[in-house]
Amino acid sequence: LRSVEKRLAGKRIGIMIGAHKKMSVELTKAIEAFLDTHDAAVFADHTSNYHGKNKILIGQAFDIVGTGNVPEIIIDTGGVCGQYSVARLFAKGEVWRVAEDGEIKQRYGTLKNFFECREETFFRLLSEAAGQKSNHAYYTQLEREIGSLKTEGLAFSNGFVSGVLAKKLPPKSSLHLSVLNSLRNMNMYELNNSVDSICNVGGFGIDGPVSTLVGQSMADKKRLYFGLIGDLAFFYDMNILGNRHIANNVRICLVNNNLGVEFRLNKRLTEDVNPYVAAAGHNGSARAWAESMGFLYMSAKDEKEFAEHVDDFCDPNVNRFKQPVLFEVFTTAEGEIEGLDAICRESVKQPKKCSNVVKAISCFIPDKQKRRDFRRKHSH
Repeated sequence: LRSVEKRLAGKRIGIMIGAHKKMSVELTKAIEAFLDTHDAAVFADHTSNYHGKNKILIGQAFDIVGTGNVPEIIIDTGGVCGQYSVARLFAKGEVWRVAEDGEIKQRYGTLKNFFECREETFFRLLSEAAGQKSNHAYYTQLEREIGSLKTEGLAFSNGFVSGVLAKKLPPKSSLHLSVLNSLRNMNMYELNNSVDSICNVGGFGIDGPVSTLVGQSMADKKRLYFGLIGDLAFFYDMNILGNRHIANNVRICLVNNNLGVEFRLNKRLTEDVNPYVAAAGHNGSARAWAESMGFLYMSAKDEKEFAEHVDDFCDPNVNRFKQPVLFEVFTTAEGEIEGLDAICRESVKQPKKCSNVVKAISCFIPDKQKRRDFRRKHSH
């Protein structure tokens, strides 16, 4: 224990928390005790379910600010992280993995030490061994870099919607985020510490978020369960709306940009991805299906209409409506791109390597010559 603590002394430390089940009070207190005795910051997204001190949202640090102020030692816990930019956290530091299950997992092939024990035990023992107080210098530096993010001036997009919902979601509610655009955008904003967040990370793409949300909502009919879900994920999973047990504690915000916008965010990809990969032009609206299944339907196609409905949608009274609610927000691919570019003002300046993406997408082009041309054009 002393040798481990000695290696931490004087180092900038980052605690990385991936997707995690709801944290116990004891684990949160153990992490905070470690923070009180070490120069450390907690890097997490909303799926971490960490609501303690010294928290830095990964999206804010590496997507928005693009900081190079990475830790010297990374204590890695939790499961899959759906935030792609977390790779920058692991670029330089020495990685320690803490896991009770004994399974050796490493996010980027850089694991240095593995501790098979309960997370609570690890943090509690090291905080007791330190015997000194921290001035939180590393966390303070990061906090100053990040500043604050506002939705004013953003294009009407998932980023705009996420920013407004982040402020208005009622305390003690639950939020399910679909992969990937909804998760990414909400991870840019702070949520009330009492809001639990869940996402089917690991199921990148069509991840069954509506079914999962409905299942969660049945655990406590007196609690509000919100979903922020993209159109393709929704339409692939919409049969669950016919379940007869769905109650009035379910409220779904469906961001419908008429395609899988993830494939339009990379500027190197051309319009060819629209028909072959992104399912563009499905021209679908959930209204008829939602209403036929007994949902209250509301919609918005711009900021004004969104503002007219969002307060009702986020009303903290679970009995505000007698039925579940579907709020369909219509955005465009252009708006989504503009919105994300405006948020990630630093990271978008750097070109993204996309050779693997290009190769994967080109497989959907049936004509061999067009497939070769596509790869040649976009792989440099």
